[in-house]
Amino acid sequence: MSLQTDSPAVEFARRHMEAYSSGDLAAARGNVAENVQADTNGVHLDGIEAYMAGLTRFTAILDPGSLRVLAARGNQHQAIIMTEHTTGGQPLPSARTFELDENGKIKAERVVFFGLAV
Repeated sequence: MSLQTDSPAVEFARRHMEAYSSGDLAAARGNVAENVQADTNGVHLDGIEAYMAGLTRFTAILDPGSLRVLAARGNQHQAIIMTEHTTGGQPLPSARTFELDENGKIKAERVVFFGLAV
């Protein structure tokens, strides 16, 4: 299986991150499966309501428009992406994996943040 920088899962995950990074949480919610599972730095989120509550808290600390994609690879249903946002002008790098379901929505996301405590 070849991993590509412009795979369907990478492109979808990029659009998702761009949506929430620009404050469009409605679009971000539309990208996520109802039964999404997410893990980040020791926190597990189960289901879309918990995911969106966590995403809302996260976006509140971001500098608007600060998303930078540093590297990305993926295939039809999975993507791994290294990103950097800023919060208060300080870099907040992360590594993320996304898994899409049969409907093309995010069913699993794993995030590891480096640096500032989130």
